[in-house]
Amino acid sequence: MELIFIRHGQPAWSVDGWSQIDPHLTELGHRQAELAAARLAAGRPLTELLASPANRAQETALPIAADTGLALATVDDITEIRMPDWSGELEETVQRIFASSRHRNPDD
Repeated sequence: MELIFIRHGQPAWSVDGWSQIDPHLTELGHRQAELAAARLAAGRPLTELLASPANRAQETALPIAADTGLALATVDDITEIRMPDWSGELEETVQRIFASSRHRNPDD
């Protein structure tokens, strides 16, 4: 069995700097998803397509489903761990608030 992992296209928060729990893709992110879909469709045949329920993952997977003819299966267990809710905060603010814990030893 071979697994192919595709990272989602560019999400909106990476451009505007605002932290969001479930951002959509930017125009560039949609183009990246289309390119990934074309490359996957031109390669070996795929048998299954799974994606997280996150907007950015779904928006990346939909063109892959269209180009490969596969049904998209959404798997709720494929998701990131959400610690504090940083939605609506600037990324630089979040980085500043959590800078001290970012590089600490988890065993301390």
